[in-house]
Amino acid sequence: MNDDLLIRPFQNNDAGELKRLIREDILAINSRDYGLETAQQLADAYTDDLINLYTQKAVVFIIVKEGCIVGTAGLQDGRVRNVFTHKACQRQGIGRRLMSAVEDEARRQGLNRLKLRANLSAAGFYAHLGYQVVEEKEETIGQAVMKMIWMQKDL
Repeated sequence: MNDDLLIRPFQNNDAGELKRLIREDILAINSRDYGLETAQQLADAYTDDLINLYTQKAVVFIIVKEGCIVGTAGLQDGRVRNVFTHKACQRQGIGRRLMSAVEDEARRQGLNRLKLRANLSAAGFYAHLGYQVVEEKEETIGQAVMKMIWMQKDL
């Protein structure tokens, strides 16, 4: 595992870099599954106001490498939210570390099950971590219509 990675809680001064990471990741990953127009609509939904609202309501984790945010994940009301890893840092264990932090936080909160909504590209990652498909359905997210996969895991 990467020893040069620091996992920590979100801080207010992370908002701009967090927004940039999420938007870039959506465009890089979701455009493959849903097309560039849909990915752009989804990325555009991540406004400053949405980031601020999310970070106020969720427990948000950040992974920092060499002073830059390279990953994030959150927990809100028993649901895993906004798991993103910088495209240059994928397949290096960052997502796994983030999910471990979220699951540990869920246990600390007394939760015995986590739910999440996965895009097509991420479903295999979550399945590898023990999440099971509950439902697949088309959803409107912002102005985009996307096939999403609802999954859950007993802790």
